[in-house]
Amino acid sequence: MKKHSFSTRLTALLLVAVIILLSFSGCKNEKYTEGTSFAMGSVLTAKIYTDDEDKGKELLSLVTDAVNMADSSLSATDPESEISELNETGIIYASDFLKEVLKDSILLCNVTERKLNITMGNVTRLWGFSTESPSLPSDEDIKKELNAVDIEKILIDPDNSKVTLEDDVSIDLGAFGKGAACDAVLDAVYLHYIPLTVSLGGTVLVCGNGPSDGKWTVGIRDPFKDMNSCFGKITVSGKAPFNASFISTSGSYEKTFTENDKTYHHILDPKTGYPVENELISVTVVAHSGLIADALSTFCFIGGLNEDTLQTLSSFYAEAVFVMKDKTYYITDGLKEAFEPLSSEYTLIENYEA
Repeated sequence: MKKHSFSTRLTALLLVAVIILLSFSGCKNEKYTEGTSFAMGSVLTAKIYTDDEDKGKELLSLVTDAVNMADSSLSATDPESEISELNETGIIYASDFLKEVLKDSILLCNVTERKLNITMGNVTRLWGFSTESPSLPSDEDIKKELNAVDIEKILIDPDNSKVTLEDDVSIDLGAFGKGAACDAVLDAVYLHYIPLTVSLGGTVLVCGNGPSDGKWTVGIRDPFKDMNSCFGKITVSGKAPFNASFISTSGSYEKTFTENDKTYHHILDPKTGYPVENELISVTVVAHSGLIADALSTFCFIGGLNEDTLQTLSSFYAEAVFVMKDKTYYITDGLKEAFEPLSSEYTLIENYEA
């Protein structure tokens, strides 16, 4: 018997996809313009901190346009997107945005020793997590589609915008897309020098001086409770060069279904084609880039808490909070002073030993 967490109604989907990281305002009287919409399969929420209502609306429009642009380029579920066209035809003359995202994503796949792999499209399609009826594929089908997983079969022409896929390779940018969209937002708004926050699914952008001594406080969702409960919060400042930070969470509680009394989640191991099984239930990463924060949160979840994972984080000057299934958690050194627990149910791992 199968049951899944997807609804046929958009309103219910909005509730399921509601923001994982919740912003805490340090100044209740701060004026801002706020907008909420639906994009990239998630809720998009933006707050523009300005007394000028017209300016707030202008930036809100820039945020929405940037996310919609990214969605039209990266969405694997939109048949008219650039990625869908590339997967369907095997060749495309890509936009500058898509070409740069692909290049950065391939670099991250290689740096993480293919624990991240954007050519998992055929495998992820088997599971159907982006549909309303996800289901358990056969082991035979998974093994067959894993044979087509190969980063080397993405060819990007250095002299023009041509991108080619060899054989039956299919791209899925699910671990990169929302972060890349938040990067596009920052590119669109940072020269306005107005503080703002943007939340898209599990990725948050904070830009400019926050309402609490120039800093922003962001809550990390409690994986064992409802979407409005946080087990802790972190206080961050904008990072150079654009006075902005990105916070992204990946967890096994986000998209799930249960079949034959076993629950499956959407974070797949590229080596096996099955959902990752380890000690983690969520990972939150803070970085200077949305794409990097988004990708590394998935990489850390797949890789688990170990020395190799921590070294990779450090190489990107990123920090993380690892939450375990047994309600223990580990914080990398750069976030220890910025983190505040909100639940007595969790125990801090003081020192990690390999």
